[in-house]
Amino acid sequence: MGHPATGGDRTSTDRGPPSVVSRRSGAMAPARKLTRTSLFDRSALMAFLEDGLGPKRKDAAAKHCRAILHAAVRDAEAGLDAVDLSESRLPGIPKFARDQIPERFALITTTIADCQTSKDGSTTKMVVELQDGHRVESVVMRHDKGRVTLCVSSQVGCKMGCTFCATGTLGELGNLTSGEILEQLVHANRLFNDDGTGAGPRRVSGTAHGVRNLVFMGMGEPLNNYDAVVGAIGPMTDPNAFALAPSRVTVSTVGVVPKMRRLVRDAPGVCLALSLHAPNQRLREKIVPTATAYKLPDILSALDEYLATGPKVRTMIEYCVLGGVNDTTECARELGELMRHRDVIVNLIPYNPTDVPMGHSPPKMEDVQAMCAVLTGPEFNQFTTVRHEMGQDISGACGQLALKKGPSVGNGGAGCGTGDIEDIGGVGNGAAGDDDVGLRRRVGSGGGGAAGGRRLKAEGRRSKAEVDVERSRWMWDDVALVFLLVVAFGSFAVMVASLGYHLWHMGEAGEEH
Repeated sequence: MGHPATGGDRTSTDRGPPSVVSRRSGAMAPARKLTRTSLFDRSALMAFLEDGLGPKRKDAAAKHCRAILHAAVRDAEAGLDAVDLSESRLPGIPKFARDQIPERFALITTTIADCQTSKDGSTTKMVVELQDGHRVESVVMRHDKGRVTLCVSSQVGCKMGCTFCATGTLGELGNLTSGEILEQLVHANRLFNDDGTGAGPRRVSGTAHGVRNLVFMGMGEPLNNYDAVVGAIGPMTDPNAFALAPSRVTVSTVGVVPKMRRLVRDAPGVCLALSLHAPNQRLREKIVPTATAYKLPDILSALDEYLATGPKVRTMIEYCVLGGVNDTTECARELGELMRHRDVIVNLIPYNPTDVPMGHSPPKMEDVQAMCAVLTGPEFNQFTTVRHEMGQDISGACGQLALKKGPSVGNGGAGCGTGDIEDIGGVGNGAAGDDDVGLRRRVGSGGGGAAGGRRLKAEGRRSKAEVDVERSRWMWDDVALVFLLVVAFGSFAVMVASLGYHLWHMGEAGEEH
């Protein structure tokens, strides 16, 4: 992975354009002062090893760095508090590393301050306390068939100031290190053991009950903490570390154009979720203040560069539907025109009210379905879904994150709702993974790509019984078609045989004469 191997990202601050600041304050977020460095902070570990080995031994430093990280993942997920650096376990590790790493690095620098699970058991919200006292939230979502998705935070607060998101009211309080991002994954995996009961640590990396999908949709704008996010993606997708497939990692952004262009090169294969929320520049500036810095044509140009990287790259267009603001069929038609010939998934997200006054209201469900009907209709035939939120009862749904001051948990929750991108048309997955997402592939679309028709038609929220009835209808339709084909083939065979017999009989009669 292409990330800078500098002296760590503990105080990295990618601020974006000068005009983009917190709605709460025009001041830039202060650099965080950390006393301990996470062993999962690969750039810091690499810098430490290079300093000890010398500039001419970068290859050796990289080799030792990988070995130590792999051991750290296994030990952390086993519930240990420190990594085993013994010679028998890690032969060849330099003596200075064995002696100094326990003093300079910590296997886990964060703690779980609070943990809440939704009434239906599908969603668990973790409040993660950082070593400087700041808190962020991560959400673990359990899907059918044992699949688990983790929504992680990349910043404390956010400076982008989207008018519907409670996180923006906090302002930008600091960036997480790559190690702190990865520790959220460690905490999530520790919730599960081999049988998925959560009774103990997960013993085997990559088991079905561990985190399979990860989305950067929690607190913060991931691309405003670019180096740490890309630095975390490396170990996430390392087969000998956390072993997530790149296609199972999704980076969400409101549209930080320069970093979108870099992400194509630095994190190939990961998915992109673009928070668009409006189909034109005028309306977007009212909803997303940063739209004044990153214009819609520039965002779409960066999006096209991402889509051009290959057919396996999956991209979502996130569209928060606000009652009376962007919930009309006219907006849907504009969005359809905007996404025409772009192979993306449009994700309609009904606004979630929060305890923080935001000045918005949820849309009427009939308006959302009307938008969906326009997008999936014959005019646009757009790959579309209506998001069904998970974890609303614990404030774990989209846009609901805003921790109260003090030890108590307030109206928190990561900025992701239902399933991950895998649920809504993953490459090679066929139809949708969950019934409540309500998707089905359009018949006769054929081929791939924007013109070929990788499209889904949203069916709204259907009950399991309705889904079973529809599947039954499809099954009987298939049976009827096969029966008709058999009858037709049989009739043809009989006709050919009859004609052959008739010709043979005429030949025999001719010989007798």
